[in-house]
Amino acid sequence: DAPTDTTESLWQATLEIFEAWARQSLAPLRLIGMSASQLSRERQLGLFDTSTNERARRVDEALDKINQKFGKRTVHRTPSKLDDD
Repeated sequence: DAPTDTTESLWQATLEIFEAWARQSLAPLRLIGMSASQLSRERQLGLFDTSTNERARRVDEALDKINQKFGKRTVHRTPSKLDDD
C-alpha cells in the first residue's frame, strides 16, 4: 500500500486485519488495541493525491491542535461501520 499520514487510512488497515482474524479464529478477548510507530510528518505526494486525502489531513491536524491545547483525547474519532453505507 501507499504511504499515508491519515488516521482514517490507519484505522481502515486495522479494521481489515481484525476482520481477517475474526473470520478465522474469533475467540473471546478482554481488550484489543492498535498502535502505530515510526511515523513521520514528511509527506510523499502521490501522483493522484485527491482532495479527500487533503480533507482528512486537515481534520487530523485540527484534532491534533485541539488535543495539544486541551489535553490528550479531548476530541477523537471513532471508526464506524456506518461510514461504509
